[in-house]
Amino acid sequence: MSVAESVFAERGYESTKLEHIAEAMQMQRPSLHYYFKGKEELYDAVFGQIVDDHLQAIRKLRDVPTEELPEKIAVTWIDFAAQRPTAAHLILEQYFNNRLPATPSAIRARRLIFTEVSGILKQGCANGGAVIDTTFFMLLVSGMTKFWASVQQRMIQRLDYDTLSKENLEQLRLVLTGIVTDLMSGRYTASTGQADRPAEVGAVTG
Repeated sequence: MSVAESVFAERGYESTKLEHIAEAMQMQRPSLHYYFKGKEELYDAVFGQIVDDHLQAIRKLRDVPTEELPEKIAVTWIDFAAQRPTAAHLILEQYFNNRLPATPSAIRARRLIFTEVSGILKQGCANGGAVIDTTFFMLLVSGMTKFWASVQQRMIQRLDYDTLSKENLEQLRLVLTGIVTDLMSGRYTASTGQADRPAEVGAVTG
């Protein structure tokens, strides 16, 4: 499953053949058919595992104190994407490639992960936490982390910049949790789309 995830992420679903996965595993294609009928079934199994692992990480946050929830969700998302950049790449492909098969696991992913995070945040709000637009929050955190992880190899090749280095990951954590803190404080208002803060806060300094 791990090998298949890597091959699908490297080549993309449409360009991947079972022969590529079998070759990466140093086995013959017929051996794969012992476990999976075809490429779509294997892809669905791989994506299903990604969803389950992602949900498992998210569900560990249910007992986190209310005031820490948004930041913890953001950091958990960063850590998952950093540990599984291939998973981040496949999830992004699901959003942008309309030709991908609508496999059961892909459909389940879109529903479950959003529902889980949204439910945790709403429960936090009900317990006295800050009111956050969960859809906006999900798109912000998900978009930043998945893109950041999935472009690692291309950024290394083209700009010699490793997005998943220890230093860059730490900077991403600081920046993203800072944005989340701003959202919780109400410094950004959805009605105007502008920062509700003193002008000097956004000033550029040397």
